[in-house]
Amino acid sequence: MTKKLNFKKYFFYIFLYLFIYSPPFSVLPVNISLLMSIFCFLLLYDGKLAAYLNFFKGELFLLFLICCYALVLAVYSGTIAFYDPFILLFFNIPTVFLIYYIMKRIFGHSSDIYSELINSLMIVATIASCISIFLWFNKDLNEVIKFEVLKYSEELLVYQSHRGFGLADEFLFSYSIVQACIFLLVIERRGFNFKTMIFALLIFLSVSLNARIGFLFLSLFVFIPSIRKKSSIKWIIVFFITLFTFFSIYQGNEFILFVLDQFEYFIDDATSRGSDAGIVDALVNEMLFIPENSWQLFFGNGENVFQLQNSKNSDIGFIILWFYGGLLYLTLILTFFSYCYGRGLKIKMFAPITILIVMVLVANFKGLFFAAKPGMHLFLCVYIIMMLSSNRFSLRNTRRLN
Repeated sequence: MTKKLNFKKYFFYIFLYLFIYSPPFSVLPVNISLLMSIFCFLLLYDGKLAAYLNFFKGELFLLFLICCYALVLAVYSGTIAFYDPFILLFFNIPTVFLIYYIMKRIFGHSSDIYSELINSLMIVATIASCISIFLWFNKDLNEVIKFEVLKYSEELLVYQSHRGFGLADEFLFSYSIVQACIFLLVIERRGFNFKTMIFALLIFLSVSLNARIGFLFLSLFVFIPSIRKKSSIKWIIVFFITLFTFFSIYQGNEFILFVLDQFEYFIDDATSRGSDAGIVDALVNEMLFIPENSWQLFFGNGENVFQLQNSKNSDIGFIILWFYGGLLYLTLILTFFSYCYGRGLKIKMFAPITILIVMVLVANFKGLFFAAKPGMHLFLCVYIIMMLSSNRFSLRNTRRLN
């Protein structure tokens, strides 16, 4: 019985990993998260899906409006490809329902499913970190994984060969944000102890090997209420002493120097001390602009300013969304996240829902985060299971789900 239960847990961790990190396997015609969503529809066809959908009718209605508006713009502009991520995000939701259903079966209906999710996310984030570190030590294998097993373009990453290690989507953006956000959620729930200290070291290294924006999110741990406990403060001190000792002893090691260089690059970019204009400087002075005509300002025109070649282009997610659908589109999206935030506060989950919302809002200044990618997969997974774990859902829907 124990072996069977362990096998179910191993399968669940793999399933959760594939959904959150969504590795873009080259052998698959579509993203693996879409295939998982189709699979979930088939498993939840017997009435359970309706109970889940009913509990999230507000969120689903807002997403439906967003998708409908995006479809109109896609047809109007003839750029249907830019609409795909939003539809995929809409259909990814049943996958989270299945994750919750599986967790209830594995961990028991009386378990604190949200806490079990955080523990599970800690495990998959640790696995992701170990894969990143392993592939850094085996760079030839990493090249094979990145350009043959996965769908990364060697031409696009020719100047980023020093980054991008792992088995996930968006190495240079949402992967490190996801790692950092999971770290914050784990610290909020479990505080600092020996296990979470080791976890913090692994997360720090995985962020260092990929997108440096993750350092920004890692630094937000100082605002987590649980770190004010005496036991946490003790382990935080141990963590930084360990980190300092680690760097002091192995300061000549190539890997440690690389980690330090990555962190220094982030500080230089963020403060505009680097040789280039710096991340913040470039975003504000080059990529922060608004539509020039009233129609585009309020309603957009389906234009993707991220891909423009002959005029201004922007990496800022809010600017991309603004040009694509105008202020109306931005308002719908912000209303969706505001609604989620309000529901999170109602079940007294202030810290977790705030971490999620801050992740989405801050990340959208760096890139298009509102899409069927690791960042939004994490948001949906944590938010939906957090809500399903509340008494509001259990009292209203227990009979319909069992």
